Amino acid sequence: MLELRHITKIFNPHTVNEKIGINDLSLTVNDGEFITIIGSNGSGKSTLFNLIGGTLISDSGDIFLDGNNITLQKPCLRSRSIGRLFQDPMAGTAPDMTVAENLALAAKSGGWLKTISRSDRQFFRQKLSQLEMGLEDCLDQPVGLLSGGQRQALSLMMATVNPPRVLLLDEHTAALDPSSGAKVLEITEKIVTSQHLSCLMVTHNMADALKMGGRTIMLDRGKIIMDISGKERAQASVSSLVERFRSTSGKMLDDDELMLNN
Repeated sequence: MLELRHITKIFNPHTVNEKIGINDLSLTVNDGEFITIIGSNGSGKSTLFNLIGGTLISDSGDIFLDGNNITLQKPCLRSRSIGRLFQDPMAGTAPDMTVAENLALAAKSGGWLKTISRSDRQFFRQKLSQLEMGLEDCLDQPVGLLSGGQRQALSLMMATVNPPRVLLLDEHTAALDPSSGAKVLEITEKIVTSQHLSCLMVTHNMADALKMGGRTIMLDRGKIIMDISGKERAQASVSSLVERFRSTSGKMLDDDELMLNN
């Protein structure tokens, strides 16, 4: 279980450029829970992920993973328990290394395999075949030659080959064409569900936010202004989310990307 307790992060404090990234935010992610996160640009989505991943340290509050306080834990240590995919398909892999070599690094948690055994290759081929993107036949191909969709699917496999305690998906389909994005979302749901992963997925597509997982939260100015699940979420629509944002925040949703992606 992941717990954030009264987390606050302020950038450039006590200056004219002061900006509140996260404002006294508390959130509990139960084991196996798949939460989608929406919010306009600047609402705090990336800041939230950076705090969970350890690339930012909160000004106040605490973060707990399975009861252990990880608030000040270094990112390299957190990466053993927290996996993350980024928007850029180039970000999660080593382009000059082969598919097999990338998977070997991930499977050994950063350790290097001088030789990749036959059983390793069989294991990688079996895992990749589940993605149904032809990657099982590309073990010796440099990752830089893969398509964006294939590369993001590989990144997802690398992040989950050793199942993490928490998986962070930071708009991981935003840079893909619609067909590839839909395929990666299908793979995402299959892996998260089959491995019973705790997952947080940021998306600008409100339809996807209501379709994927079982709980949706909306951020605005570093706060959670909506948290829906169960029957309430099942009955929600994109238009009702837009109205919920207006009534809760007191302003219109003016993020073009959010509006155009639905």
